[in-house]
Order: sequence, then C-alpha cells, then structure tokens
Amino acid sequence: VRGESPDVRRLAVEALAYNAKPKDNRVFETLLKALADRDPAVRRVAALGIGRLGHDGSGEALVNALRHDAEADAFLKDAYVRGIEKLGKPGIEAVVALAQSGEAKSRDLAVAIFLGLRTRAGADAIPEMLLQPEVTADQREALIRSYTNYQADPPVSLDPLADYLAKRPNEPANILLAAVDVFAA
Repeated sequence: VRGESPDVRRLAVEALAYNAKPKDNRVFETLLKALADRDPAVRRVAALGIGRLGHDGSGEALVNALRHDAEADAFLKDAYVRGIEKLGKPGIEAVVALAQSGEAKSRDLAVAIFLGLRTRAGADAIPEMLLQPEVTADQREALIRSYTNYQADPPVSLDPLADYLAKRPNEPANILLAAVDVFAA
C-alpha cells in the first residue's frame, strides 16, 4: 500500500485497525509504520487504531509520535490524544511519565494533553499531575479547571482535589479560585 494514494493508504490502515483482534502484534507493527506516513490523515487513523488495538507499549508509541510530530494539524494532534484516551490507564500513565521526564517541553506537552482528556482515567490522574514539582501554578490552575471536561456517569469524584488542596493551604489565589469554580460546577 506504500505507493498508493493517501486515501487508499488511509482506508487500508483504517480497515486493518477496525478489523484486528486486540493486542495483535503484526497489526500493531503495521500501525506503527503508518504513524510515520507523510500524510496526516493516514497518521490520524493509525493513532486511533493503535488506541483501539490496546497493544502493550501503545501509550508510549502515541506519546512519542505526538512529541515528534512537527505538523500543526489540529485533527492529527486530537487523534493522538483520543488514541491515548482509548488505551485507558496505560495511555494516561504514558502521559504522566512524559511529565516526569524532567524536560520543560515534555512537561508542557503532558499538561496540554491532560487539558484535552475526557475519560475517567484522565480525571483520576489529575492529582498526580498536580504533584509534579515542575508543573507551574498556571498549569496547576488549568489542570484543576480541566475537571469540568470530564462528563462521566457517575460523575468523577472531586475528593482527590479536595485532598490536594487540604494538604497545600498555601496555593496561590488563582488555583483556589479555579477549585472553587470546579466545585461550584
């Protein structure tokens, strides 16, 4: 499928991803190769397919692909985030590991990913992100405000946020105001 048009490559990758058995190693390898395709639409369906496949190492693969993708294609970046979400806890753990790498650029990317998450696994990991030593006050405020992104049934618990604030009474006013807004919502 390498020499075919981008539409044919995209459709082939999409069909492969939708019809694969979970954790299929050969399909995973093929989808990884598709993440390097020159066409963003092919990379988009590959990212979503990797999330759907749930292979071990998928979270790291998607996080690394997002880190190294220089294109400003909003749909592609969203596909990486949605693929990470589809993985659940393993995908979220890969993002937290990115935040812990010690690099400011990686930390900023991890926070940006969290701001776009919508699943319970993402909400459950916000307290861990808040505890990262290099996360700035503005980033902590944004992470706290992102609690409103999580529209789950039953609703996500705000107890971890309350515990975080109880242990840190000297947080800046903007963080406390963000928490009040979240609790009020």
